[in-house]
Parts: sequence; C-alpha cells; structure tokens
Amino acid sequence: MTTATELVERFLEVALGQRFDRLPEVLDEEFVIVEPTSLPYGGEYRGPEGYARFFTELTAVFEITAFDVRELVADGDRVVMKAEVGFRSRKTGRGLTMPVLELLEVAGGKLARSEVYFQDTAALLELLDG
Repeated sequence: MTTATELVERFLEVALGQRFDRLPEVLDEEFVIVEPTSLPYGGEYRGPEGYARFFTELTAVFEITAFDVRELVADGDRVVMKAEVGFRSRKTGRGLTMPVLELLEVAGGKLARSEVYFQDTAALLELLDG
C-alpha cells in the first residue's frame, strides 16, 4: 500500500514532468487545488483536467526555475510539504525563490485536495511589474 508521502512524491514526478496524461493515476476525479486568489492564475481548479489547466496558467506567467522539497510530513491522510520554489516572470525576466507550503489530503488512495500557501504573494506580483 502506498503511503501518503509516497503518493505526494509520485504526484510531484507526474506534475513537474508535465505528464498530465498520468494525473488520473494520482489525483481523485474530484481533486481540488486552491491557489491564492490575488495571483493571476489564482482560484480553485477541479479534477485532473483542472490541475493541468492550473499548471498551464501558472507556467504561462512564471517559469519554475527550482522546486526543492525540504520536508514532507504526514499525519494519516494529510501531508504538509515545504518546498523552496524558484519563480521567474515570463514578462519581466525577474525572479526569486521563496518557501511554499502545500497542505495535501488523500482519500481513496489518491490526492483529493491541495491548498497552497506562499511566503509572500506580494513579492510574486512585484515580479510581474514591468
């Protein structure tokens, strides 16, 4: 049986590798990802197709220059992931790296929910000002 942290690791391989055809293997059909609404791609996205749309919208705004998982802590069907993520604005070319927390929930052996928290969304928005 796959543990919650193993499932998150598998999800990261699929998502960061942009293997969107494999998202149904790791995401529940009712999966929800919640991104801060102040960001250009912010809001809720549903299902594997919604995740693919989110990732496409994110990477249209920012190039992800780094994604270094620092911690994965599981408590039953919940996982907290702390990562250092690098962002470079496709508009201005400016970049930064910041801590990002992601709270993930597992249901039925797949990821059911993700809530993403950035250390400083204002700093991300400043990268976009040209």
